[in-house]
Amino acid sequence: MARIVPALLLLCAVPLACKHVPTEQEVERAGYARDLGVSAMHKQDYRQALSELTRALELNPDDPEAHYALGLTYFSGFNRLNEAEDHLRKAVALRAKFSDAENALGNVLMAKGNCDAAIPFFERAMSNLVWPTPYLAEQNLGWCLYRTGKQDQGINHLKSAVNIQPQLCGGYDYLARIYAERGDQAEIIRWLEKYLQHCDTEKLRGFLAPGQLSSVFFRLGMAALRSEAKDNARTYFATCAERFKEEDVAAECRKNLALLE
Repeated sequence: MARIVPALLLLCAVPLACKHVPTEQEVERAGYARDLGVSAMHKQDYRQALSELTRALELNPDDPEAHYALGLTYFSGFNRLNEAEDHLRKAVALRAKFSDAENALGNVLMAKGNCDAAIPFFERAMSNLVWPTPYLAEQNLGWCLYRTGKQDQGINHLKSAVNIQPQLCGGYDYLARIYAERGDQAEIIRWLEKYLQHCDTEKLRGFLAPGQLSSVFFRLGMAALRSEAKDNARTYFATCAERFKEEDVAAECRKNLALLE
């Protein structure tokens, strides 16, 4: 017996050698906490989500789904980019071809201003042929390629993404921003009109970021004004001022509308 004790001590000196393996009951409790956390996250109750998902990982530290959900919670609920990155990196390390987590990790890195690091994760997500939403990663890849100087490639990926999924609102927005940088008013109008066609719907309005729709009408008005299409500009500004009167941009729309009268 005297020889066994030192051997056990040596074994436990190796990192992770004596790591606790969750019991079947702990795994079950962790799954229940994770499901509660995911439900709270979807309801945008991020503090409750944080509490439940943290508890889930205390019980089962190697659950990739819990790391993924906690990463999203830190990102969407608290804008805590470092914590989000940490948990999403754990998620993709724990599960191969976890495309949702790879795309989310790319989003976090993009939000941190590191498109060079984000691009490989978008490409990995897109390469998974059984992932049902590759257009999400292709949209993000397109934007990052554009921002890193591969402009034509970026534009082609963005156009491909919205062609595959016409309700991909962010793709239209990115394309309009690109053409705004280039001063191409006709293309700005083209892509923002497509945004309204596919995204200003009863089905999707509730999923748009606050102020997004009013911004689109304002940007359309400005592009039409620069194109000397004053009647169209008047229509866009009037819609903006009337539909979104409680939003800050409405004041700018009213101001431009008055200048056109």
